[in-house]
Amino acid sequence: MHLIDTSDLMAAYTSSLQALFPSLKALPRYEKVMLIDQNEVDLFIAHTLILDSMFATNVEVESNSQLAVERLKSANYRQLPDIIFLDIVVMNDEHYNFMLKFSELPEMVREKCKFIIMSEKYNKEERIMALMSPYVIGYLIKPLDSLHFREFTN
Repeated sequence: MHLIDTSDLMAAYTSSLQALFPSLKALPRYEKVMLIDQNEVDLFIAHTLILDSMFATNVEVESNSQLAVERLKSANYRQLPDIIFLDIVVMNDEHYNFMLKFSELPEMVREKCKFIIMSEKYNKEERIMALMSPYVIGYLIKPLDSLHFREFTN
């Protein structure tokens, strides 16, 4: 199976829509995002909300953090997600430190991909620690809703 890179096509399509309809503002903010969560229900909800809220054009889903790192490691620049939604449980897994593995990836990956951490509950210390990472741009509390994504689209 061959994957076709549609980013140029999507950019042309978006430009055409904006030219035809200057008042149209509901265009996806990001080309690609990745969701990493061990909970299949949370993955489904986040995937649906991201697409419905026009937050991103493409959503990659991964429930295994090791496979997610391998995907990022083998991707070329255009295949990399702009944003990675990472569940805090995955991030703090004592058996596989995702952020440590991410920090060892090539500079191209670390510069392009930014994280939004998701958590089941608000924990001030956890939030502060997450936001101290140079790769983290946000922290969300589940359950997610479309309002969560508006915060990062301006």
